[in-house]
Amino acid sequence: MKVAVQVKFVTRGGNNSFSGSVYEYLRNPSLNANFYFNNLNGLPRSRVILNQPGFRLGGPIIKDRCIFFVNYEEYRLPESTLRQRTIFTPDAQAGYL
Repeated sequence: MKVAVQVKFVTRGGNNSFSGSVYEYLRNPSLNANFYFNNLNGLPRSRVILNQPGFRLGGPIIKDRCIFFVNYEEYRLPESTLRQRTIFTPDAQAGYL
């Protein structure tokens, strides 16, 4: 079986001026509509809270010689799942009941 893969990278070109942008993707139950099938079955909206802010900035360090580019993105998706941890006593860790 032969598998072929092609990967293409495109980098941003620089110039002698500063440029950038700031963005935020927000998903919140108070802003979202309910799904069609939830409405059909009388179910409430899903509680999904997603916050994805970020920015990019580029510009010259030395004119016509050296440029910089920085990009930052954060992904926040809090979970409502409770996790429980069991910590064994030293006797249980040693194999004693």
